Amino acid sequence: MSVDPNLLTPYKNTGAANASLRQISEDAFYVVNEVVMKRLGHVPILKGDFHLLPAKVQRFIAEKAELMRPRGIFICDGSQHEADELIDKLIERGMLSKLEAYENNYICRTDPKDVARVESKTWMVTKNKYDTVTHTKEGVEPIMGHWLAPEDLATELDSRFPGCMAGRIMYVIPFSMGPVGGPLSKIGIQLTDSNYVVLSMRIMTRVNNSVWDALGNQDFVRCIHSVGLPRPVKRKFHL
Repeated sequence: MSVDPNLLTPYKNTGAANASLRQISEDAFYVVNEVVMKRLGHVPILKGDFHLLPAKVQRFIAEKAELMRPRGIFICDGSQHEADELIDKLIERGMLSKLEAYENNYICRTDPKDVARVESKTWMVTKNKYDTVTHTKEGVEPIMGHWLAPEDLATELDSRFPGCMAGRIMYVIPFSMGPVGGPLSKIGIQLTDSNYVVLSMRIMTRVNNSVWDALGNQDFVRCIHSVGLPRPVKRKFHL
């Protein structure tokens, strides 16, 4: 059973300040073949075994599912079969078109506002501004990105993420930047409602089940992403 997001109390009416950074208690959710959260209800696991994930990852997913309210959770394994299914789905929707010049070659068409990360849109968050950006003269834009205070980050996240995945699937992507288990590699967990992002992460990083074994009970990089269009969509877009 899933919960109709339209019947839930809006986050702004729950009194939950800084909702995007709020941590839930260890007993705020439990797992069957779905994730059940006290505030949200039942969220089905569409693929994968939630029980096998490290406890810290389970908690991260539960926290963000409560925040972003997807209709289901899809735990990626990085397999070619999984990728083929996603590619077929995106071709069917018209987002991908196969090109004949090379093998496994596609052109992707997304919304014009959907752009890659650029320095002018990059914000680094630390308590001390000059831990992350250089000293510049007044009015001079820093080259390597911008600084944001932690409390301002919470405000920005709260203006974007609550309820952003309503009616959509949350994909859980375990990835390693560098060889899995390598001494310099970094492990992260990305949550997204874009299956195009799932395919892109397979190209940019190592995505497979061995990431869970390498992670164990260690900490990890937490990543959240959304197309920002909860369903029902009220404006025309290309995705």
